[in-house]
Amino acid sequence: MVALLQIELIKTLKRRAFWVSLGLFLLFFLPIMAAAFGRGGSLEVNGQKLVSIALPQGWGLMLDLQGLDVASMARLFLPVIVCIFVGSEFVFKTSRQNIIDGLTREQFFIAKMVFVVFMAIVFFIIYLLLVLTFGYILVDRSEITESLIRGVDFQMMGAFFVMLIGFGLIATLFGIASRNTGTAIGLFFFYSTVIEQIAPSLLRLKESLRPFAEYFNYLPINIFREVVKPARYDAEFFAAKVARMGGQPLTFDLTTQTVWACAVLYIVLLGAASYLLLKKSDL
Repeated sequence: MVALLQIELIKTLKRRAFWVSLGLFLLFFLPIMAAAFGRGGSLEVNGQKLVSIALPQGWGLMLDLQGLDVASMARLFLPVIVCIFVGSEFVFKTSRQNIIDGLTREQFFIAKMVFVVFMAIVFFIIYLLLVLTFGYILVDRSEITESLIRGVDFQMMGAFFVMLIGFGLIATLFGIASRNTGTAIGLFFFYSTVIEQIAPSLLRLKESLRPFAEYFNYLPINIFREVVKPARYDAEFFAAKVARMGGQPLTFDLTTQTVWACAVLYIVLLGAASYLLLKKSDL
């Protein structure tokens, strides 16, 4: 296992694409957060403070800011990086070279799983650093009235890590299935956008087809998006946040227990599907 980790680290850390992708992630995200919260660590509209990102609430807010959060950006960048690295194994024939050099297909598959976990850890560490920066270093310390990390915050962190693993495995499956970086990225965004987002909206337009749209809530992208919603774990705070921002009351189509069960099941199924594809594919 250590040898496989070393192989993946060499492949990853020496690739310019890895550092460029992380740089673009920070380049997009940091200016948005700086503009939204600034030195005071709070979001204001017309001089009225809507929400503060001070800890411990910052752990959840960084995962739920209507597209300005770490979770939303990670769902965009992490799958792209995984598609690039997994797809390039087949494009540049390094997958075949690894087998020639002595790795079994099983070891090569485990190496790809190690890479997914590594990428999840990278984005998780970035999340921790960003929350500590905006929620502790830059805020008014008088707003920090509780412990920096509560029990529900650990639950949210675990949910975020599961989401990262899930999106990484989906991208891995497309990378192995297509054996091409560009095709894998295209398939991922087609599936995540057209199949899981647009298709159910179209079904809801016709009365007789509306019941079928509800089944799309159980598809993997939606499940992994649902599992990381902080309001599932800190409902009181996020209900107050929604009320201050003039939103609708929080409701969930699926229970938290159902979402977690589906998320774990999908992780197992996606890993198994990737392994079977890799075992039968021509390297």
